[in-house]
Amino acid sequence: MSLRECISKLRKNKKVYICDSPMFSDKNWQLFQEREKAFWEYEINRPTYNPDPKEHIKPSLERWGIDTSYFRDKAALEIGSGPFGFFAGVSQINKDHLPKDLVVSDSLMDFYQKFKISDLIPENAVRLQAPGEDMPFADGSFDVILTDNTIDHVNDCDRLLQEIRRLLRPDGVLLFSSHILVGCVRPFKPLIKLVDLNHPHHFTRGEIDDLFDRNGFHLGSHTSIPLYESEEAIPPEASLFKKCVYFVGFRVMHTLYGVGKLKGRSR
Repeated sequence: MSLRECISKLRKNKKVYICDSPMFSDKNWQLFQEREKAFWEYEINRPTYNPDPKEHIKPSLERWGIDTSYFRDKAALEIGSGPFGFFAGVSQINKDHLPKDLVVSDSLMDFYQKFKISDLIPENAVRLQAPGEDMPFADGSFDVILTDNTIDHVNDCDRLLQEIRRLLRPDGVLLFSSHILVGCVRPFKPLIKLVDLNHPHHFTRGEIDDLFDRNGFHLGSHTSIPLYESEEAIPPEASLFKKCVYFVGFRVMHTLYGVGKLKGRSR
């Protein structure tokens, strides 16, 4: 079944196709989604919030060792796009490099479309609201799946990677980034969970390796960058407490960029 045929079975609200997954009824997961909504409501309404999608994706492209032409003529799925997503940047760099078939998904996509910034999503993209662990597509539908700072936001990380494995073609590629804890802070994960309420999961590098390995992925090229070198600056409008949290977080966490391929199926 083609991507368009799968999508046609879903209900639609304005520009967004909605997958009514039973995962949306999970009460604990709903709590994190409400926190994510509050974060983006605050972020988008900040007077100084003015994202540049083109500049935002350039570091990721460099760390994955690709350029935007990599996506041309491919079938691509972005899981956890946020309000506008990675491919907004690809579109600004070169529209001819956009995937032939593109799905931009987020569990809050319907919420995001109320913001003007969602107009940055490429016109040829299918906008989908669905949990990353439960996608409405046939096996082997995509050449590339991209998750940019998403793995630590989902309800079930193992199920997410199992779903990605199902959706990838035999020689398909997963491009991902994820925040990881580094150094002496790793034993204090329970305390970090009390402060960082937006992330259901906090990983160390070893835990990421184990997660991918047990779900059938081989990690190829990867690099780890301190958060303060890979994220935006501390918001000037933030309260003193939030500024302190940002400052500490930027120094105890890295962003891990990696390329995953299917074990036993990749060429």
